[in-house]
Amino acid sequence: MAEQSTRPTRSRKVRRSKAKWKEGRPPCPFPDFPLSPHATGTWCKKIGGKIHHFGRWARKVSGKLQRVPGDGWEDALRLYKIQVEAIVTGKPKPIPSEQLTVGQLCNQFYTAKKRRFDAGEITARAFGDYCRTTDMIVAHFGTNGLVVELTPADFERLRSVMAKRWGPVRLGNEIGRVRSVFKYAADYRLIERPVHFGNEFVKPKMAVVRRHKRTSGRTKVLEANELRQLIAAADQPLKAMILLGLNCGYGNHDIAGLPLSALDLDRGWSDFPRPKTEIDRRCPLWSETLSALADAIAMRPKARRQEDDGLCFLSPPTSATDIIILQIP
Repeated sequence: MAEQSTRPTRSRKVRRSKAKWKEGRPPCPFPDFPLSPHATGTWCKKIGGKIHHFGRWARKVSGKLQRVPGDGWEDALRLYKIQVEAIVTGKPKPIPSEQLTVGQLCNQFYTAKKRRFDAGEITARAFGDYCRTTDMIVAHFGTNGLVVELTPADFERLRSVMAKRWGPVRLGNEIGRVRSVFKYAADYRLIERPVHFGNEFVKPKMAVVRRHKRTSGRTKVLEANELRQLIAAADQPLKAMILLGLNCGYGNHDIAGLPLSALDLDRGWSDFPRPKTEIDRRCPLWSETLSALADAIAMRPKARRQEDDGLCFLSPPTSATDIIILQIP
């Protein structure tokens, strides 16, 4: 004997369920209203074969839907008008300014900086600094915190946390990057009004920076005899790096990114513009620098990546970085 189908019973339950929630759904506020009330308590519309939701007409309280004041149709209609064009064209839906969260802002800021990094407009170090700053902002304010609800008191507390963690130089740099994140929101009209930081969320004064350098006891000034000891104790390619720093004023990142094409060993010149500003830097090379560079280039290891093959200095594939400790009397 064939089993009886239970389908009619389920259909009756579904019909009763639909009839039950339809009794409490809100009416359309005017005849041409583009949205319909959904059983989940939202206003919705089917666009391109997919249902999209815009605001709520009810919220669940103790497991039951309770209508919100005014049925929320005005906010839903405004959100629909903001997002419908992007939905039809397949673009990302814009976020209303009052709903922009800290996490969404940081994600958009990250994407903008990633594009500039991919285009070669900012360095890997700058991009990394921006990433760490956005991570810190999200960790402090929370991913779901609303940007429009941030107050000067919130930024004052953030500065206090940062000041306990870093010195005045790093603190000033981080404050500048935090400000740039929220300025991005205002510049791109992600929020209607700029974020107010207050009078306390500012970089430390230069007097504070100078005092910190003076009292920290970490001076970077070396005497001539100390520099000679440093050069004599260094092996290649470190000796060439030190001489380039003294000869041309190159810093760590200059040395790391110095291309072979910037060096003219026959004429004794280095022509290497500043990576960030592209300001020209031409410098005559000392005979000691030329000799050290020739030795360092002769023992230069093979590049592991093709894009690094044009660099002057490369790390050995397997060896760790040598550390030289000098006992200077």
